Amino acid sequence: MMPRTNSHSSGKLIGSVQQTGLIGSLSRFWQRSYAGDYVGFALLLTGFILPFHRMFSLSDIAIQFPHAEVERVPVRYNILYSALLPLIILTLITTLLSPSQSPNRFHKAHVTILGLLISLLLTSFLTDTFKNAIGRPRPDLLARCKPAK
Repeated sequence: MMPRTNSHSSGKLIGSVQQTGLIGSLSRFWQRSYAGDYVGFALLLTGFILPFHRMFSLSDIAIQFPHAEVERVPVRYNILYSALLPLIILTLITTLLSPSQSPNRFHKAHVTILGLLISLLLTSFLTDTFKNAIGRPRPDLLARCKPAK
């Protein structure tokens, strides 16, 4: 039988029995580190859903719009506004506004950056999932593809 303990600092309590051995060690590591966050981060990086393939007709007026040559928001600005600017602002806030003697200011920056990266990947993953599952062809599909009639 496992020893009973009243101390919460030496391991996770399940009921009133403390976990020991390899399972207890792995459980404590999982709870005290960001291993779960990094595993979720890796799963989001590798997640992919096959798109639903739809048939379309060349006479469909919903996909016959002209192709816009000039983008309203260029890709470099999308990356700047959604990732780089928040990364810089959040890192500066967590490192500079914390007391200079605070030992956990870099820990706060680490957690903040990890949260930002996970939220960006989760947003991208969910957007791609919904686009692949229920998306329709682009309105300018024929102008982009230029099919031979």
